[in-house]
Amino acid sequence: MSDYYLIDNPPVRRQFKARVQTGNPNLIVVHTSEQPPDIVGDDHGAEKLAAYIQRRTSAGCYHTAVDADSTVAMVPPGLQCFGARYVNDRALHVSHATKAAAWGDLPTDYRSRMLAFSAGVAAQWCQEFDIPPVQVTDTASIIAGTAVGICSHADVDPMRRTDPGVTFPWSTWLHEVQLAIQNPEEGPYGPLNAPVVAAEASPLRGNYLLASDGGVFAENGATFYGGAGHIDLAQPMTAMA
Repeated sequence: MSDYYLIDNPPVRRQFKARVQTGNPNLIVVHTSEQPPDIVGDDHGAEKLAAYIQRRTSAGCYHTAVDADSTVAMVPPGLQCFGARYVNDRALHVSHATKAAAWGDLPTDYRSRMLAFSAGVAAQWCQEFDIPPVQVTDTASIIAGTAVGICSHADVDPMRRTDPGVTFPWSTWLHEVQLAIQNPEEGPYGPLNAPVVAAEASPLRGNYLLASDGGVFAENGATFYGGAGHIDLAQPMTAMA
């Protein structure tokens, strides 16, 4: 067994092939899969997306899919997958298991967790292939191969695609990518006593993260009011509001 879903479960229709160009990929393309988000109970969106691509009869694939509680690697980054015409030979594709128009309607914690997963994927690729964690938007330069960084599917193919949507939170997400690059092992707060299990946006500014031991972390200008990390909890924290 490999670590890649479509290697272990070959697709009905070819969805990837060897790269032709020499050198590493130098472009990350951000997508949404345009499926309804799986917000009730455990999120199986990424798993459903991988299974759909395995059985689909048309071209359309990503290297990695993310949802609010998991990441599914489908194709090794050394191969090109059919994710966006014009750029596949030098691109890496990550897709969110939701719709481009849904970002403003998603529960805050659900959206934050999904974005954290995709930011982690992008940060890993940026480090592995020396891709700058900056947004590039000029379609002509992207297609010509002179733009290096991170772009949307809409920037690659604006006449046919709109994902990941006009409300995708680019600045917040790119900040998360950069934090993950700066702290690949520890995250932005140094060594944690327990894993982060939930996130919520502040009604005023920034957002909060919650660790399972009760520790609370204020981000992006949110005011810190304290946490419960010093308390011996009867059970681990699992959510916040």
